[in-house]
Amino acid sequence: MSKFIIWRRGKGKTTELIKEAEKDQLIIVCASRERCKFIEQMAKRLNRNIPTPLSIYSCVSRGIELGSSYRHKQGQVLIDDVEDVLQSIIGLPCKIITGTGKVEEKLTLWQRLKRKITFTDKNCEPTEAESEN
Repeated sequence: MSKFIIWRRGKGKTTELIKEAEKDQLIIVCASRERCKFIEQMAKRLNRNIPTPLSIYSCVSRGIELGSSYRHKQGQVLIDDVEDVLQSIIGLPCKIITGTGKVEEKLTLWQRLKRKITFTDKNCEPTEAESEN
């Protein structure tokens, strides 16, 4: 099962990805070479030692099969900005992306307080118990 980190722009998604990449020595797959360079520079600023990120383009152009070439790295990869990676593969922007996994949310204090309130109307935000499913 995949874990989804869904936070607003500039709130630390890539930083969390870099920490995870260092911890498990997993490769980060990005939509572009420029994004790979950005992540490498960011990891250096954070004093994190990560495997060299790969762009989808470099995987395809070099014929790298991540599943076999990097299986010794726990058989998993990390993906930065999945919607950009999918767009680079498909060639079109994705209107809706679904997935099965655990969603990690970064909540403000106000959002956490609201989660403690039980709602009876299903059109309202989920209760704490509902949001964990």
